[in-house]
Formats: sequence, C-alpha cells, structure tokens
Amino acid sequence: MNSNPHHGLSDADLEKLDQRARRLAAAGEMDSSEADASKSSSDVYLRLRIVDQQYAIPVKAVSEVIPTHSVVEVPGTPPHLMGLTRVRGRVVALIDLRRFWSRVTGHADSNLAVLLSHEGVEFGLVCTAVEGLELLVRSDLRSAPSNLP
Repeated sequence: MNSNPHHGLSDADLEKLDQRARRLAAAGEMDSSEADASKSSSDVYLRLRIVDQQYAIPVKAVSEVIPTHSVVEVPGTPPHLMGLTRVRGRVVALIDLRRFWSRVTGHADSNLAVLLSHEGVEFGLVCTAVEGLELLVRSDLRSAPSNLP
C-alpha cells in the first residue's frame, strides 16, 4: 500500500500545482466590476460555415439545428427563400444566403439549417456545416461587411 498521500507526485510537481492553484485563486479574486466586464465582453457562439466563410451566431438566438429535408418550394418568392419546412408542427422558412449573395444558383447542396429566433420570429439559416460552440470575446469579432446587398 502506498503511504504517499500525493499519489507519487514529486516535490517539483507539487510545487507547480501549488503555484498554479495560487494563480487561479488570485485570478478568481477580481472585483465584481471586473467580473461583470468579463462576462459582458464574451459570449458563447455557434460557429457555422456558409460556403467558404465562417460565421458566429450568439447561441442564445439559436433554437436548434435541423436537417433540410422535406422542403417545399414556394412559387413567386425570392430565390434566397429556399422554401418552407415543418418542425414539430411549426412551419419555418429556410433562407439560403448563398443564393442571396448570388454565390450559387439552383438547389443548395447543404443539408443543415440553424433555426434562429428573434422577437417571436423563427426562421432557418441554411449552412454548409456547423463547426461547434465557442466562447468568443465580442471585440474579437468582425462586423458584417458593409458591401452586403
């Protein structure tokens, strides 16, 4: 039976762990205004890709990610309206930004949509891939290009 209460860690390892614990404790002792600023300056974002561009959407605006099968095209609508789909009894419009930006014509090859909800309006944003969740600092994000139509 090993009588070492530190499970075989060397004195050097213990010293490193002690220093790390002290640094973490000191970082945790920031005043409440620093903590509030830290919280307000970063958020969790869903990273997604549309063609070759990466985008980040605040996760609080995302309802869910769905497959884009069973889409019904609506005659007379703009080309970027991919169509309508049913999600648990709700009818949701799917927007294809690639068509909006004239980067693709015809049917999209994407099979995913991110459902977004804002002020009671829900719609799906068709994307090439969902790349994950990430904690991002708002100041590190770039604004949307001003030349978008």
